[in-house]
Amino acid sequence: MRPDCLDRRQLNRATLSRQLLLKRTSMPTLDAVEHLVGLQSQAPLAHYVALWSRQESFDPVAAHRAKAVAAGQNLHVGLPGLSGDRS
Repeated sequence: MRPDCLDRRQLNRATLSRQLLLKRTSMPTLDAVEHLVGLQSQAPLAHYVALWSRQESFDPVAAHRAKAVAAGQNLHVGLPGLSGDRS
């Protein structure tokens, strides 16, 4: 017997939900970054825009002070945004 499978729309919705893109969350910034595992951007400040678009209330100054997002370069052009513990 074949297990239940998601159709394309269900998979799309599940993916967007996992990425916190279906609705804004009240999750604290550090928890959101940990939940997402990291954020990918092409510009240094884009991590803050990505978090702002996912959270009900986002304070970039507080996130910076808490070192919730640490930007760093790896081998490709993108700048991954990770929590301070993972950077």
